[in-house]
Amino acid sequence: MIRTLTVLASVLRGDASACERERFAGVEALVARPRRGLGPVVVYANAMTPLGVEQPAVGRFLAGLADAGFVAIAPELPHVRRGG
Repeated sequence: MIRTLTVLASVLRGDASACERERFAGVEALVARPRRGLGPVVVYANAMTPLGVEQPAVGRFLAGLADAGFVAIAPELPHVRRGG
């Protein structure tokens, strides 16, 4: 419960600029790392949106996870921006 509240609080004040674009196995992704750079990994698959991982809420969510000690990755899934 405390970990969940920490993530939620971090998301509300999170800074999406803490995220970086990276490429994994040929797939573009938005990545946020905790300050120490290490932690459990969370992969967030964004639902259909024309902005894909550029949706501001995605960056805030990843930054919040990183503030809570996770390495957070949101891959730019094929066809998400087109709604399919």
